[in-house]
Amino acid sequence: SIAQRESNPGSIASGQFNRLVYGDDHILANHPGGTVESVEAITIDDLKNYYHAFISPDVAVFHIVGAVNRKNVTASLSRLGKGWENRAVTFPDYPMAEAPSRPSLWFYNVPGASQSQIRVGYRALPETHPDFYAAEVMNYALGGGGFVSRLMQELREGKGYTYGISSGFSGTDLPGSFVISTGVRTNVTLESAALIRQIVLDYPATFTEDDLENTKSNLLKRNARAFETPGAKLAMLRNMSAYGWPADYVLQQETVVREMTVERIRDLARQYANADRMHYLIAGDAATQLSRLRELGLGEVEVLSSEY
Repeated sequence: SIAQRESNPGSIASGQFNRLVYGDDHILANHPGGTVESVEAITIDDLKNYYHAFISPDVAVFHIVGAVNRKNVTASLSRLGKGWENRAVTFPDYPMAEAPSRPSLWFYNVPGASQSQIRVGYRALPETHPDFYAAEVMNYALGGGGFVSRLMQELREGKGYTYGISSGFSGTDLPGSFVISTGVRTNVTLESAALIRQIVLDYPATFTEDDLENTKSNLLKRNARAFETPGAKLAMLRNMSAYGWPADYVLQQETVVREMTVERIRDLARQYANADRMHYLIAGDAATQLSRLRELGLGEVEVLSSEY
């Protein structure tokens, strides 16, 4: 429920991080499920107005996968044209916050929390950017590869600070985010944040040929069966129609993997995983953790809320 989400430290951290990335006035800064107040305020006129403004065959795209042929699909969809009025649709533009030029430290108070939720990242690339997939390849050994990633090996296997940690890029035709996400024991909040920062800082210089070979092997093996299900094929169609990608875009991505070099990974990490241009956000118990975080050396801690 909305109430449960709004009281969950992980959801709070992710929501506050999105506000830092996009800015308070951007649509992507808000959870698509809304808030208790926004949902309670919805009227039938709001729904009608939204329908008339944005729901139109002019912007509708149908993706279909299954044991069907073009003739049957066309016949099924043709009935929609008889009662669905075609209207021009204009989607609003929203101002987007600037990406950080230096590290910043933020705290959201969750009184008495037994865990601290940590989000580290910044506004990154749209998925349509030429470097987007290459950046994902770069991130594999950092935090995108599960148990084989640096972040997981250090924070879970090495220190026991967390059950899980990951990093990744998201995006559409709009810029998405790069985010490192984890929940840690309250008493190791500072140590976890400091270790995350150090791992990211060290990543370009410490990435090796062995890391590259493991990245290539795992990504290419994962692709071998990744597109067999109807759902996976549907996702491919969505990418092709939304971004104008060619039908062989998966093969092109595999070429990116095969041609990747250590130096290219290092360049991508310096550009797209720069620890000195990230937001560091912690949602946890301010009474026990806030003052300690000043030891990170990232300047004054900005307290977002809840009252402290």
